[in-house]
Amino acid sequence: MQKKILRIDEVFSFARALGGNRTPTYRFEACYDIHFTTRASFDCRYILHSLFYILKHAGECYNAHMEHFAFFIFQLIVLILSVMVHEVSHGVVAERLGDPTARLAGRITMNPLKHIDPFGSIILPLLLSIPALFGQPAIILGWAKPVPYNPALLKNPKLAAGKIAIAGPISNILLAIAFGILLRFLGVPSGLALLFQVIIYVNVLLAVFNLVPFPPLDGSKVLFALLPRKEWAYNLMGFLERYGFFLIIAFVFFGFETILPIIRALFILIAGIPFGTI
Repeated sequence: MQKKILRIDEVFSFARALGGNRTPTYRFEACYDIHFTTRASFDCRYILHSLFYILKHAGECYNAHMEHFAFFIFQLIVLILSVMVHEVSHGVVAERLGDPTARLAGRITMNPLKHIDPFGSIILPLLLSIPALFGQPAIILGWAKPVPYNPALLKNPKLAAGKIAIAGPISNILLAIAFGILLRFLGVPSGLALLFQVIIYVNVLLAVFNLVPFPPLDGSKVLFALLPRKEWAYNLMGFLERYGFFLIIAFVFFGFETILPIIRALFILIAGIPFGTI
């Protein structure tokens, strides 16, 4: 069988940087056995040592990448569960205010498939996950389909819409507070403490982000509930409803840093420590 040749001359430049000052000029050929050829000197032990050193560091790098990826997967799971709590809270409050639309639509459920929004639940998280694939930290962010409600079934539709909307962020803050209490007073091990911090951070992030006043985020409905019945207010609402999607995209990629101080401050208030402190 003809031997396949794999040329990796760069490997030895890297080996020189890691292993010492010697400058090997080898070509590496591999298939079913290994042999070395040289144009100058032959030192098989040096080559094997260099390869071992490279593989060792490559393994460490791979493990670090996998740790980042596993951490990202945990964030994703926390995000999905937190979003479900968020959406169910909208439906529960709407039901209490006399509107069963969410329940009849099957939205008062912890089944994530009922809450998926094509962009906010799939495309945006995947875009934000790209750094995790290369072993870099990644912030996970997204939203679900708005919970339906029927204003005709509400006594005060304008005010009730604001109450239904604010229920989602409040549920995330309450969830963060619950884990903050556990983190502060339970004396959990450092590994578990970090996971609790992730849960707190994701829920604080969800609450703050959803209060940004761009449709279909909850903040827009809270804003609309507070605006007076004036022409300028209706014009503003019309503008936000027309361009809300584009405003959200622009905000995520260019304006997200403006809410990070609020997220960090709320996290410290709830957890008692900065994020990542063990």
